[in-house]
Amino acid sequence: MHDGAPNVGTAWESDAMAQNELTLSSMKVATMFLREGGTFVTKVFRSTDYNSLLWVFGKLFGKVTATKPPASRSTSAEIFVVCEKYLAPKKIDPKLLKAKHVFSDSMSTLDLSSSITSLKQLTKERRNRSGYDEALGQTLYKKATLAEFVEAENPFFFLSQSNELTYSDEASAALVALAEFSEENKISSKDIKVLGKTELQNLLKWRMKAKRRSEKEDKSEKTEVIEEVDSDTELQNLIDKQAK
Repeated sequence: MHDGAPNVGTAWESDAMAQNELTLSSMKVATMFLREGGTFVTKVFRSTDYNSLLWVFGKLFGKVTATKPPASRSTSAEIFVVCEKYLAPKKIDPKLLKAKHVFSDSMSTLDLSSSITSLKQLTKERRNRSGYDEALGQTLYKKATLAEFVEAENPFFFLSQSNELTYSDEASAALVALAEFSEENKISSKDIKVLGKTELQNLLKWRMKAKRRSEKEDKSEKTEVIEEVDSDTELQNLIDKQAK
């Protein structure tokens, strides 16, 4: 049984790829210990590589069943696969258990997505998106906060991986108060995937404005603290001088 999961929280494609590589690695370990007719149960993230994993399982087991138990949140992309009747082949093609071979298409796409560093690349990538299987519903719908957007090292890539930007959390609300988030931007933030170049550009401009003002406010707060310390020191010097 495999229920492992990697650290998540980056881009969805990266998280899903890490999980699928981990699943494939656990499958490799299983082939070393399972006897003929054995059973292998694993957690899987339903992504573009889901069918590739099922194909591998089908080559090694007589019966493969996917299930979503009640204990698993409906909003989660995880699903559990039960592989029964291990065929125990005498020889297994090494490529069958290598991520670079099994997930070759996704890995090349992931490398391409990570290189998005401009608005032009972002809009081009969006036009060429093949998207996920519609049968997955909302399980791959990714929400992000404005605060995360402002702090992102690569805002272009960040937008390409997000469906919606929210601002109900404390950090994001503070940024909205600091740099006015227009009604147009509020509407745009509800569905990033349908935005054109102008709307994306407006969001990126707001990010720059919010980032500058946030950094300026941080510097101002530090200056005030320093001034208070200096004033206290000066007062103490006067007291010491008077005492003498």
